[in-house]
Order: sequence, then C-alpha cells, then structure tokens
Amino acid sequence: MTPSRIDEQVKEVGRAYCRRDRRYGDAGRGYLSLLTNKFTVVRPVRRVNVDLTQGMLGELDARAARLNISRQAVIKTLLGRR
Repeated sequence: MTPSRIDEQVKEVGRAYCRRDRRYGDAGRGYLSLLTNKFTVVRPVRRVNVDLTQGMLGELDARAARLNISRQAVIKTLLGRR
C-alpha cells in the first residue's frame, strides 16, 4: 500500500470520528450522558486442557482461519450456541 493511500485511510477514519461526534453533539462532550453505573457480573474463568486429534485440530484451525478469529474464540462460540 502506498503512503498516499495510507494517508487517505487515516483521513477517512478521522472523518468518521467527526461524523460520530456530530451525531452525539458537543464534539464528543455529549458522551458522558451515555455512561451508566450498570455492569454485568463476570463469572470466574477456569482453564482446561483438551486433547484433540489431528483431524479435529485441522477443522478447528480451518474454521478459525476462515472467520479470522482464534481457536479459543471458535470453541467458545460453538459452545455458546448450545
């Protein structure tokens, strides 16, 4: 990618932030009204080891590559659907 193309992409990102700021008003100062004290409780995480065959690992890697996410994210997504 050429430096001029990178500059154009940076400018476009800057314009997107300006549009977002105009949408919320006050050039970003209106964000405080969007913040709340609400939060969700995160359950403790436990680490586990899983033995997989080469075939299973290949399928997992292929799906992760296709979705452009990590192996762990693929596993969590599949388990979360059930």
